[in-house]
Amino acid sequence: MKLLIFGSRDAANKDCQLEIERDVVNLKATEILTAAEPSGACEVARDYAKANGIPLTLFFKQRQRNAGMYHHRSVQAIDACDYAIFLWNGDSKGTANEIKICQKAGKPYEVISVSKDDDGWNLTEWDG
Repeated sequence: MKLLIFGSRDAANKDCQLEIERDVVNLKATEILTAAEPSGACEVARDYAKANGIPLTLFFKQRQRNAGMYHHRSVQAIDACDYAIFLWNGDSKGTANEIKICQKAGKPYEVISVSKDDDGWNLTEWDG
């Protein structure tokens, strides 16, 4: 199972790390796919794969595409995955676009809402 993990750049707390670990185990992921550059959810996914010896495939911005470099990176990653997890703060336009690309591609996915309140970080599943 090729598991794609994308998400907001502020999704890098301990709860996000635990969510990624649960998803990798529950979905029996044999490979993690994510973006090469961003901090947040993608960075946590990269670090988890490296620390646990899970094959990691990175997708890079396509600078030759100028304004569409992020979009095309997302399309490539979503096309290559079997299942996608999005850790989304509800504000990130990039993650919102990635969810739409995943829906259009007909790939199975789940969205985990990442929010922060006075008590700390909260993660909840979102059915879109």
